[in-house]
Amino acid sequence: MKNRFVALLLIPVLMLVYTGCGRKEPLTETTTATSDNPSELNSTVPWTTTTRPVGIIDSNAVGVSIERLDFSIKNEYGKVLGIVFFDLPQMTSKSKAAKKINDFLMSEQEQWRNNSRKFVPDQRDMRAWLEEKVAFMREAFSEESLLQSPLEYSVTADIIYQDSEFLSIKLDMHWFAGGSLALNYYGYTFSKKTGDLLPFTVFADVEANAFKEDLLGYLTQKSSGWWKIGDYLGPNTNHDFTYAHEDRGKSDLSYEYYYDGTEVCLLLNGWQRYPVICKWNGKTGNDFSATL
Repeated sequence: MKNRFVALLLIPVLMLVYTGCGRKEPLTETTTATSDNPSELNSTVPWTTTTRPVGIIDSNAVGVSIERLDFSIKNEYGKVLGIVFFDLPQMTSKSKAAKKINDFLMSEQEQWRNNSRKFVPDQRDMRAWLEEKVAFMREAFSEESLLQSPLEYSVTADIIYQDSEFLSIKLDMHWFAGGSLALNYYGYTFSKKTGDLLPFTVFADVEANAFKEDLLGYLTQKSSGWWKIGDYLGPNTNHDFTYAHEDRGKSDLSYEYYYDGTEVCLLLNGWQRYPVICKWNGKTGNDFSATL
């Protein structure tokens, strides 16, 4: 009888040992990082990669894939507290033109990671800044709130148009640090025969001064006159498509667009303090037509 009683007492103890009760184990482990510090912020930060195929519009077009390079900030159990990734479009062809396109897009990803002025006007280390925000919010509020609504610094990619000659891509950059969501657009249109990045003048044979005059008039009308459109685009001293932006310096509007197969879609980052896509028919004067 005594031995039976002792055996009954040992059963719950053995169950605790077997189940590991009282010991916290990581819930998931998804990172492929090889560094001792996966959060380090330089060009050697490892990433996890997933690939999703992109539909081909033209049956004769060369395929494109999008690789998601993930640098997300996670807790010790593999749960995401800060979403950090870049969707990298890559052509699957082995041609010289495809390699040139792929190399260019990889360079854009590297600029994003290195906080170039094109993507980060004040050139702060965005991932480090996001890590600081995660740590603050984790302490001030709770980790559970971050798990439900992670902070974010990311770039998503969409293949807008392609045929046997052209490939046009749009990147959307998002960042969210607990306030309002911020957004910027970037566009790239390539020749699939040469691999060159193309200005919109390939699709619109227009003179720069006439284009700017028509665009300024249209945007001024749409802004009800309260926003100084001329200050946004800058003076047309070079009689070309460049403008001087207060944050990002000089840039060429003829490359800040994507092509949807019919219209040139101008990407106006910072206009009225948020980005705008202006669809333009590629004409000037009485034939000028645009929509926001």
